Order: sequence, then C-alpha cells, then structure tokens
Amino acid sequence: MDEPRKVTVELPADLDRQVDTLAGEQHRPKSAVVEEALRNYLELQAWQVAAIKEGIAAVERGEVVDHAEVKAWLESWGTAQELPPPRIK
Repeated sequence: MDEPRKVTVELPADLDRQVDTLAGEQHRPKSAVVEEALRNYLELQAWQVAAIKEGIAAVERGEVVDHAEVKAWLESWGTAQELPPPRIK
C-alpha cells in the first residue's frame, strides 16, 4: 500500500458536522470516514465512466434498439398484449 499523504480539504460546515457525527458513531477517525467516502465515490465514478464508454462503443458498432420499439414495448407492460423485448438489429 502506498504511503499515506496529507491532503487539506475545506468542507462546508454542515458536511463537516456530518463527518464528525458519523466518525463519532462509528468510533473511527474523521480521516477514515473521509477516505472511505472518497474511495466509494471514485469507484462509482470509474464504473459510470466505463459504462458510458461501453455504451458509446456499442452505438458505434451499431448495436442499438429502435426507440419506437422500446417505447411500444414499455407501453405494453401490464397489458394482455405485452410485447416481447426488442432485440438489437
């Protein structure tokens, strides 16, 4: 694991109080709460960016479903004539 580095961050007072409260409730240092929150945020953002890139690549390969077909399928949900899900053409 990399050597820890000190980073200074200015937080709005309400967010600082929330971090204080959570750290106290979990009997953990504020820095551990902030580190965990930052790791979770970065992981989520990395996943989202990868999913967007994957979607763009699929579109560029022509792997798309017609909007009108998707709309018709969704509108058929819960009816006696529910349509099968549209397929990539």
